Amino acid sequence: GSASATERECAAGTYSGRANLFAQTQCSVCPQGSYCPAGSTAALKCAAGSFSAFNNTEAAGPGAAWPSCVTCPAGHACVEGATSASPCGVGMHSAAGASACSVCEAGHYCGSNTTDTSLMSTAGGDWWSADDAAGRCFNGTYCAAGMTRAPDLLRDACAAGYYCPTATPYPIACPGGTFNGLTGQDQLGDCITTPAGYYSVAGAANLTGLCAPGHYCPAGSTGPEQVACPRRFYRAHYGGTDSTSCALCVAGGYCPAGSPQPVTCPRGYYCITGIAEPEPCRLGTYGNTTGVRRLEDCAICEPGYYCDGFGLTEPAGPCDPGYYCLEGSYTSA
Repeated sequence: GSASATERECAAGTYSGRANLFAQTQCSVCPQGSYCPAGSTAALKCAAGSFSAFNNTEAAGPGAAWPSCVTCPAGHACVEGATSASPCGVGMHSAAGASACSVCEAGHYCGSNTTDTSLMSTAGGDWWSADDAAGRCFNGTYCAAGMTRAPDLLRDACAAGYYCPTATPYPIACPGGTFNGLTGQDQLGDCITTPAGYYSVAGAANLTGLCAPGHYCPAGSTGPEQVACPRRFYRAHYGGTDSTSCALCVAGGYCPAGSPQPVTCPRGYYCITGIAEPEPCRLGTYGNTTGVRRLEDCAICEPGYYCDGFGLTEPAGPCDPGYYCLEGSYTSA
C-alpha cells in the first residue's frame, strides 16, 4: 500500500544502504563509535573528541549522554569513531572533548592516568598539597615536561645557582654578581651578593673567581675586570676590592687604565712617578735607554751633533759644514 519510494525512513539509530526494504527490522543497527540520524544510508563516525560505547546512537552531538555521541571526558582522548574514551596515562593531560592528550607541562606534574587540564592551574602548588595526584610543582623544585609524580626535594630540588618559584617552567639562574650554593631555593632573595674582590657569573653555585690584576671588583661584580684601575695607577695582584687597591704608577714606567704592571718607559722618553703616558725627551736631548725616570736623565746631545726633535733615541745627525755645535744643540747650524 505504499504510495512513495521513500514511504518510511529507517528510524534514528539505524541505517540501510540497500533498496527494496519492506520492514523497519530490515534496517541495520548503527554500530558503536557511529551515529545514524533517521533515514541514514550509512553509519557516520563520531567526530574526534567524542565517542559512542553503544549501538543505535542517533545523533552526532556530542552531548552529555547517549543516544548522541558523548563528549570525551577530561583526562582522556577520543579519535574519530572511538567506541570508548582512552585514558591519557601518567605524565599526560587533556581537557574535555580532546582528540589527543598533551604532555604534562614543565612546572607541573601529572600523576594520574586521567589528569584534567584544569588541574594544571588549580591543584598542587605547595607542600601541603603533596597528596594531589596532579597540579603545579612546589616551590623549591623543578619539574621537567612529562613529570609523572609529585616532586620531592631529594630527586627534584632546584639546582644550586638557581631558584625555582612555584610551577616555574624552568629554573631561574641567580643573576651575575650573586651566587647560591644550596639546592631547593625558591626566590631571588636566596641568591647571595658576591663579596668585594670576587666576581660571579649568572647561575653560579659558588664564587666564580678573584678579580683580575689591573682591576678591582666591588661587591656584586659580574666579571674579573669589573672596574679598571684608573689612569696613572696599577694593580699587580688578584682580588682588588676598590680604587684604593690600585697603587700609584712608579717612576720609570707609565700606567694606562687597567694596568697590571707599569709599562716600561721606552727609549726617547722619560716617566716620572704617577703618569699615564710617557713624556718625550726635549730638544737638545735624546733617550738611548729604557726606563728613564726624570727629564734630567735624558742624554744631552754631544758636541758636534744636534738633536732637533722630541723623543729622539739618538742624535739627529752631525753639525752642518761651516758650523760647529756645542753640547745640547738642537739645530744643525
